[in-house]
Amino acid sequence: MTHRPMGKYISKEFGGPVFLPRYRLAPQNPFPAALVDALISYLYLLHPPSGSLHAPYSPSQIFFGGDSAGGGLALSLTQLLLWFQTPNSDGSKKIIRWMGKDVELIVPKGLLIMSGWVDTARCLPSEVSCAGGDYLPTPEQGSKTRYRQSEAWPADPPRTLFYADDTAITHPLVSPVMARSWEGCPPVWWCVGDECLRDSNLFFAQRLLISSVPLHFEKYTNMPHVFPMILSRNPTSPYSFKSIGRFLKGHLGKTPYEYKRVRIHPKTLAEEELPGEELLLGGMTVDRLRQIMEKEVGTWKRKVRGKEGESV
Repeated sequence: MTHRPMGKYISKEFGGPVFLPRYRLAPQNPFPAALVDALISYLYLLHPPSGSLHAPYSPSQIFFGGDSAGGGLALSLTQLLLWFQTPNSDGSKKIIRWMGKDVELIVPKGLLIMSGWVDTARCLPSEVSCAGGDYLPTPEQGSKTRYRQSEAWPADPPRTLFYADDTAITHPLVSPVMARSWEGCPPVWWCVGDECLRDSNLFFAQRLLISSVPLHFEKYTNMPHVFPMILSRNPTSPYSFKSIGRFLKGHLGKTPYEYKRVRIHPKTLAEEELPGEELLLGGMTVDRLRQIMEKEVGTWKRKVRGKEGESV
């Protein structure tokens, strides 16, 4: 329900249907529940069961999209599909059983990511430096919350973070920014503001470029998390949706397309090239980020685990 307006805008801009799957949410259903549901949704489009209201779609007709946690989920599903495309040790193709048949899994035509939550631990500097202009609670604020023991928040095994067990935080299907390679990933459209998740999104963009993934990246100055949806009357919202429409139509062969990496002014919508050094985060590496994430989770454990108090 919450994303129907966004789906409507995107459908209008490129003239095609939008599929909004419902998937299980954490903390009641932690990883890998959402990823499994996303995979099932993709298979449902590719190989619909008898009696379905739609004909089979080709991967070349499908784009994954998501904002915030949904963006991270779209990237995790893509990383899973990239694994399925690698051959088995005997050279055979990986297959999956679906509706009584063995089927291959192929990546979609492209991805649309808004303010992706790609670092589950949320441990990079913008989580603090951009907090004043964003509505997301900071990790520090989250660590002060005390949770009553419940079925939704089990004590055995204990979890510090909502989405996954602590030991899985640096797994690339939980925090897709940790993936070693994105080689073979389809073209990506991405936007982010000056928000808490900004640095992880910038670093992810660099990871895509290193893997030679075609990337269109828009950084909107002084805009908060998922601004196209929550600030629908701001000029940046229709501007970003029109940009999505151009990306979709360009990759469906309807119009020519040019990839850019730009910074966009929130009032004038003037574009300027985004300097490459902004994506480097001072030479950040996956190994260094892993260390930072593990340290952050350790800090949360000391502050949260085993304590009770205010309910969520």
